[in-house]
Amino acid sequence: MRHIQKIVDDHERLTKLLESEKKKLEIKGNELAKPQVHNGTERMKLSEDLEQVKHLLSVSLFFVKI
Repeated sequence: MRHIQKIVDDHERLTKLLESEKKKLEIKGNELAKPQVHNGTERMKLSEDLEQVKHLLSVSLFFVKI
């Protein structure tokens, strides 16, 4: 009986440990996802800015030709 109880106790302990590690990984995943969203937003803003600069340059070059 003692051997079976040890197996059950070890199983419970390991289950709790795995659940704890899973929660830590989920939190870390959420933290890592935040900068990606921020970087994605930043990337989109920079892309829009670049398009505006290209447009302004093309307009400027058009007036220089005239």
